[in-house]
Amino acid sequence: MPHSKSYFENLRIEYTDILQLTDYGIISALADSSLTLDVECNYSILCQNNQKYLSIKSTTDTSTTLYLPIYLLSKFGAELISIINQGSSNEALNYFAMEIKTTNPDIETDVRNLVEISIEPINN
Repeated sequence: MPHSKSYFENLRIEYTDILQLTDYGIISALADSSLTLDVECNYSILCQNNQKYLSIKSTTDTSTTLYLPIYLLSKFGAELISIINQGSSNEALNYFAMEIKTTNPDIETDVRNLVEISIEPINN
């Protein structure tokens, strides 16, 4: 989860909520954690939840480094999420994309709906 005041305000997350998640051992309290990715100029990085996907691309002719301060899930937090199998909410994914774009001017983000395609055999 991004370590950003605007992200917390948009999702109505209070600082006390962050403190509780840290106390419960769900997120790590490391102060200098960050997401750093190399984004190649001709490729997209895709992330998805259950209903939408996020495309991350460089807007330059060279590769760009995406940087975003974040709170890390602890080992317990990651295990808990895998057990309850909850995808991130669509609202959170939209704000995550906005946060990436705001803090990384050479990065373009796009959130779209996943499309399910069903292919059935044709019987003659």
